[in-house]
Amino acid sequence: MPIASMNEQTQRISAESLSSRLDVTNSRDEVGRLAATINALLTRLEESFKEQQRFVADASHELRTPLAVLRGETEIALSKTRNIDEYQESLSLINEEAERLSRIVEDLFILARQPIDAPHVLEKQPLSLNETIKDCARAAHVLASRKGVRLVAENGSPSIVLNGDEDLLKRMILNLLDNAVKYTPVGGDISVELKRQNGNARIVVRDTGIGIPPNDQMHVFDRFYRVDKARSRAQGGAGLGLSIVQWIVDAHEGKITVDSEPGVGTKFTIDLPLQETFK
Repeated sequence: MPIASMNEQTQRISAESLSSRLDVTNSRDEVGRLAATINALLTRLEESFKEQQRFVADASHELRTPLAVLRGETEIALSKTRNIDEYQESLSLINEEAERLSRIVEDLFILARQPIDAPHVLEKQPLSLNETIKDCARAAHVLASRKGVRLVAENGSPSIVLNGDEDLLKRMILNLLDNAVKYTPVGGDISVELKRQNGNARIVVRDTGIGIPPNDQMHVFDRFYRVDKARSRAQGGAGLGLSIVQWIVDAHEGKITVDSEPGVGTKFTIDLPLQETFK
C-alpha cells in the first residue's frame, strides 16, 4: 500500500540522510500531495541543519584564533624568566585577545537567541531615542578620536520616543558606529542622524570610509561574512556585528538598508516604526 511504503521510507530518513526524499508516484492524488508536503518539510529541515553546521563550524573557527594566541603567548611568557617590560607586553596581548574572545562569545549568545525566542526576549519600554543616540555617539567618540576620525551626532530632531529594548538598540547603534570607525581612514568623517519620517524613527549612520563593493552589499548582514577577511580579522572583527544589527532591527519590526560606494563611503539607514501612542 502507498501509505505503508511512505511510512517505511520516512522511518529510514535520519540526520545523516536528510537529502533523501519520498517517492511521489502521482502528485494529483492525496497520497502524492502528502508525500510532496513531507518532501518540502525535509528540504527545510535539511537547509536548517546545514545552516546549523555552518554556524558551529564558523563559530569554532572564530574561537580557535584568540584561544591559540592566548595559549601561545602564555607558553612563551612561562618558558623562561623575563623582564617586567616583556611580561607587560605579553599580558597586554593576552588581555586584548581575552577581550576579543569575550566579544565573540557575547555576539554568539545574542545570535543563538535569534531564531527561537526573539519576540519574547525583548524588554520593551518607552525610551528617548535622542538620548540613546547621544549616549552611543559619546561612547563611539572615544574610539573615533583615538583613530583620528571625526564623529558628529546630528541630533537636532524633536524628542522621539520609541517602545523598544534600550540595551539592544544601543548595541545596534554602537555596532554601526564601531564598524564605521574601523573602516574609515584617518581624517575621515562619521555622522549619526536621527529624525522622524513617515511614521518611523529614522537612524542614519554615514562614513567616508573604504566602502563596500556592490557584490558584497547583499551579504554584509550574513553571519561571519567579511568583505575583506584579512583586514577584518586584523581589526578584531568576526563578521557578526552587522548580523546582530539586522536581528535587532527585525526584532523591532524595522528595516535596514545599505548604500555604499567603494572609495567614497557607506550609509546605513534604519527605519523603526513608531506606535501611535508614542508619536
